[in-house]
Amino acid sequence: MRRLVEGGASVGVVDDKGVAPVWVAASCGMLEVLQVLCEGRGLVVDAVEPGGDGKSALIMAAENGLVDYVKLLVHKGADLEAKDKVRDECCVVVTRVCVCVCVYT
Repeated sequence: MRRLVEGGASVGVVDDKGVAPVWVAASCGMLEVLQVLCEGRGLVVDAVEPGGDGKSALIMAAENGLVDYVKLLVHKGADLEAKDKVRDECCVVVTRVCVCVCVYT
């Protein structure tokens, strides 16, 4: 994947179901893949889950307690005011996760 990204391949493409690579990497715990994608051209940092709850990559990473992912997505400009379909705001989810990490680790 790194070769493709370094060669100029767009990382903002989606599959036939509307799923973006950044969303998959953030929701499935693939930090190295997410790091490579964040270096690429055409990054869609606020990609959302199609057909589901509309959760962004940031919300998925936060809900899964993936603090390094959250930091990376925020650094890349993820929208902290975005809401999913049940109206959970990114900043609320991220705050919950950060508090849990600080308290329980």
